[in-house]
Amino acid sequence: MTQNIILQVFFSFKVELFNLGGLLIKCYLSELMGKKKLKIADLARETGLHRNTITLLYKEEAARIELDAMEKLCEFFNCSVGDLFEYVPEDPKKAHEGEGQNS
Repeated sequence: MTQNIILQVFFSFKVELFNLGGLLIKCYLSELMGKKKLKIADLARETGLHRNTITLLYKEEAARIELDAMEKLCEFFNCSVGDLFEYVPEDPKKAHEGEGQNS
């Protein structure tokens, strides 16, 4: 398996989130929930998502998320996927390597 894979979409319509070689996917669910003063149980009831799914995302411990779950969260919070998830390299210097160089 290559270290360069961050998101891999399978035909089963699941998105795999990996933490390989210091590459991270930041989940902002807890911040979005905090702004609306929502508890995990409230969000589960409103979206129909399983509590465990929400808890793992809230604690940023999820290894994967199904696209329909992502869709329900985006719909509920009226946001885009980029508002829920962000790629954040462990070493910020690596994110900018090669910038400004001519190809």
